[in-house]
Amino acid sequence: MQITSVRAAIALVILAALSHPAMAQTSNPTALLAEADRLAMLCNWPRAIPLYTEAGKEFHNAGNAKSELQARLGWIRTQAYQEPSAALAAEVEEDLRNPVIQGDTPLRLRCLLAKAAIEEQANEDSSRQTWEKILALAKGLGDRRWQARAELGIIDFLDGDVAKAT
Repeated sequence: MQITSVRAAIALVILAALSHPAMAQTSNPTALLAEADRLAMLCNWPRAIPLYTEAGKEFHNAGNAKSELQARLGWIRTQAYQEPSAALAAEVEEDLRNPVIQGDTPLRLRCLLAKAAIEEQANEDSSRQTWEKILALAKGLGDRRWQARAELGIIDFLDGDVAKAT
């Protein structure tokens, strides 16, 4: 009897550890988006993609176009690392011409991150200009996370410029 109780307690602890609060709060698209962004920053694309999708749907249903766009751009970025395509690239290029994105620096940064992800899959060096724009926007926003994450050091290293890469 005691062994069964211990097993049940262990099973409950494991189940609690595996379930994540953001998934349980599907009625809070802001929490979903934040968790998707966190997972994407950790390169956990398979777990981030469905969260971006769900957040986008909930923002759409709430009539929050800007946040829906944030979720869609996050989805594109993660999808680019899973299955890059010319269609994703075309979608991002069109988004970059969107006046809403052009007038909103954080959205433009998010859009450029999606663009860089697509470009990297074809050729890391082809994303250099985009990463330079990302770095400039991140500095302007005071976003230290993306300042530190800019892939320019990797590109320099792959170009053979080890001194500049460090």
